[in-house]
Amino acid sequence: MSPNNTFVQQKKPNKLLVFVKNKVLPALVKFGNARHVAGIRDAFGTMIPLIIAGSIGILISSIVFGGNGSGYVSLFGLICKLANPHLAWSQISEKLGDTTNVWGKVSTIFASAFTMMSSVTIGMMSIYFAFLYAYFLAQSKKNKTPIIAGLLSIGAFILICMGQINFFMDAKGLITAIIFTIITTEIFCKLCNVRAFNLKLPDSVPPAVGKSFQVFLPAVFTLGILAILNIVILAPAIVTNGLNVTSMQYATLDGVNNVLPWGIDVSAWDGTQWASSNPDLIKTLADKLNGNHADFAGWISTLSSSDNAFVTTAIAYVTPSINFAGSLASITSHARMTLIWDPTLASGVGDYVASLNWQYIAIGSSAFGWGEAIYQFFTSWFIGFATSSGGLGLAIIFCFFVSFFWFFGVHGSNVMAGIFEPIWWMILGINTALITSMGYPNAVNTGSLGIFTKPFFDSYMYIGGSGATLGLLVATFAVSKRRDLKEIAKYATPAGVFQINEPTIFGYPLILNPVYVTPFIIAPIANLMVAWIFSPEVLNFVNYSYIAIPWTTPWILGGVLTSLDPRALVPAIICFAIDLTLYLPFVFLDNRLFFKRIKLSDRDLYFKELRYSYNAKDHYITQTEEKYQAKIQKANNVVTIANNRNEFIKSLRLKQARKDSIVSKNLHKAELRKTKLLKEAEDYKKNRNQRYNLIENKLTLRNKNLVKKINQKYWRLYKKTNLHNNISQRSIRIKETNLDLLNILSETTANV
Repeated sequence: MSPNNTFVQQKKPNKLLVFVKNKVLPALVKFGNARHVAGIRDAFGTMIPLIIAGSIGILISSIVFGGNGSGYVSLFGLICKLANPHLAWSQISEKLGDTTNVWGKVSTIFASAFTMMSSVTIGMMSIYFAFLYAYFLAQSKKNKTPIIAGLLSIGAFILICMGQINFFMDAKGLITAIIFTIITTEIFCKLCNVRAFNLKLPDSVPPAVGKSFQVFLPAVFTLGILAILNIVILAPAIVTNGLNVTSMQYATLDGVNNVLPWGIDVSAWDGTQWASSNPDLIKTLADKLNGNHADFAGWISTLSSSDNAFVTTAIAYVTPSINFAGSLASITSHARMTLIWDPTLASGVGDYVASLNWQYIAIGSSAFGWGEAIYQFFTSWFIGFATSSGGLGLAIIFCFFVSFFWFFGVHGSNVMAGIFEPIWWMILGINTALITSMGYPNAVNTGSLGIFTKPFFDSYMYIGGSGATLGLLVATFAVSKRRDLKEIAKYATPAGVFQINEPTIFGYPLILNPVYVTPFIIAPIANLMVAWIFSPEVLNFVNYSYIAIPWTTPWILGGVLTSLDPRALVPAIICFAIDLTLYLPFVFLDNRLFFKRIKLSDRDLYFKELRYSYNAKDHYITQTEEKYQAKIQKANNVVTIANNRNEFIKSLRLKQARKDSIVSKNLHKAELRKTKLLKEAEDYKKNRNQRYNLIENKLTLRNKNLVKKINQKYWRLYKKTNLHNNISQRSIRIKETNLDLLNILSETTANV
């Protein structure tokens, strides 16, 4: 009971919040801190310098030297055009791609050299990841030799892939690397704890050698166990001779160095079993290749997907410039040929450029281990899923849970990184490999590029960080009436521009804040949808992302750099506008709830905040007075800093006369500096007073206009409530607020 003997109703706790606090939040924290999830996050985080270095190599190759199919859209292409003004821009690209001339040789030499930076970084990411992931896992298990665990993981990765490292060392091997790094490291660490496996060497043996030999037996047994595991897959593969790794092979017949097999005879396909399965189509193909090029292109466009796949494979098989590597796996709809008209070919007459891709056996049964099995039966399917229709669903799930976890105080980006970032990095690696090896147009024609890469999310989803909070910061400056939030936004905005938003999340705060939860979750998903609509998958307005960029790259530059496409500015600006629009109404709602709360809890603070927010005179006086006091404080701090420095000088082993001299000089400089700063403060105050006298009428007019608007709103509400005899709690609250505003606006502002 209360002191006046009346019962006070206890407010019941929210069951949902109690459940989240006691059950959900601890589980999420435990999951985010799990060794295996944290290890994936740390491994990719450590690899970022390498990945960005490789991307810089691509940038130099493409933008400077015209490599990777960029041609005339490069600095070297511009120089070539200035030296050959009679050539068309399309002919400049042809000249840079032709290694029989000096321009082509120089472009090829430098572009190849810098592209190799990508090949040895992004092109080998599975090997680096295997080492780093094992290193962090071993560290988390308190293993004394984490470096050896990393080296053992690389060996295990190569072993489990049956030595086919050229195929698996790029993004294609990431899932295999994750699975078998966990298995390898867990086995190794457990065996290291078995005392019988620890070899003791004499003290005379160097420590580095002794430490290595101490884990000699655990390493041998670990690799031996994995070799036995490989037999489980290798044995049936060899016995049945029916298990292979299939992959897509790509080729571009550009009409310059490589051409379609025009004029070929039908006998070229004699002796091939798969060709004899459809002799009519083979005969028609031979006839078309001996006819008009335009008729051939028209015929190709009319073929069904299965017939196009058959014709594509047949052409790849007989074209001399194509190395038909491996054995033909199957003729499926995965094979495809695309013809593009190029008016610069055939001495300006024009001809068709053909882009072909077909399925072949990359690794045969004799080398089919666990790595090959994982790739063939899961990774290849999953890559196809993530780079096609399934990618959008995965991306939306990722966006939702990043913000969802953050709302409950769990670092959503770190938690989801362990699950989804291997997918996004894998897609980026595939995009980079295809575009750098084939050029952008030909890579697009393969149909194997993906939209959702790691830089794609950093550039569009995280505008200001998780929750796309840069829109919230700008909305706060624009319409918020809360001084505390504006002060937080002042310091959080510079970090938000570089995608760092912990100051925003913890400063507002946004954790368990029901006011901002809706835009905090919806804004990133809206950004994702806008970026997807502008991507090659829908409108084809912006190029694919294939350049790795730091996640701290400002949002306005990220999309342009990762796709090398200036048109990426359009969706980036639209995304920011959407974020701002989504956050604005909730900033207004926060204003209303804030004033309602402090009106009930602290009337003095309530009227103080009202005066600052709505009384133009009071706002000007308060704001300028705070700046004046800050200048005074800065002046006083100069002496405090000098005194602290002098205390340090006194503790040094110097002659007393030397100490006294230094201390005296420091104090003298500090006093001079303080005097100068105090004079600047007084000058600011004097100028402020003069400015106030000049703008007083303007401020008064602004207050009068606000009073007029409030009166109009008040009387409209008064007439409405009396006319309908309906005085609601909302009407009463609005009337009270309007009267409070009229009171603070009618107050006589104190003289400055």
